[in-house]
Parts: sequence; structure tokens; C-alpha cells
Amino acid sequence: MECDIYKPKSSPDIFILVPKGSATQDIQTLSQYGELVFVKSREVTQDQVLLGTSGAEALQNIFQNRAHILRVPTKSEISEGGAALGGGILGASIGGPFGALVGAVIGLVMAENAKKVPDEL
Repeated sequence: MECDIYKPKSSPDIFILVPKGSATQDIQTLSQYGELVFVKSREVTQDQVLLGTSGAEALQNIFQNRAHILRVPTKSEISEGGAALGGGILGASIGGPFGALVGAVIGLVMAENAKKVPDEL
């Protein structure tokens, strides 16, 4: 089954799978999650292993409830500013101004990577 995956703005550890093209506002159980943000579409089959569940379980919930709620442990929150500052301080202590710049860039890249949606989803 082709599914759309949404994420509540207020809950970074929750993903919601619905049949592709479903009007999420018409699914009563989803109203408790507030505004939903589209993440991606994907095919879900019975024999797949999804992050934290099986494809069979997800499809069963979708057929019964029109949605599957998936709670995914998220990576710890990392702010870009904090990561860049920490990387810059470390880089400066090791390699002076150039090291500070390199450390700040690496910190920013690491912070951005921590926010990505898991591939298993």
C-alpha cells in the first residue's frame, strides 16, 4: 500500500502513516496531534521492517483505524548555534582561527544531520 507519512509539529518523536492522498483532518484520532507536516510517501508491504514496527502491524492499524501512529526515539536535540560554538571552541584550541572555522562548520553539519528523518521510516 502506498502511504503518506506525517509528523506533528509539536512532537518530533511521532510519525503518522496514512493511506496516500488521505485527508488527515478527516481522521478523528489525528486531531490530538495538532498541525501535521508532510514528511514523505512510501510503499509499505506486509513483510517490511519499519522503524519500531513491522509492515504487517502498520497496515493492520491503517485498515482498522485509517492511520498508524509510530513513536520513534529521536536523536538528542542539537542546536546549530550550540554545535557551531562548541566545534569552534574545540577547533580554536587545537588549530587557532582556521581550526575554529573548520570546527564550527563540522558542528553545523552534525547538528543538521541529527534532524533528518530515519531511512527506516
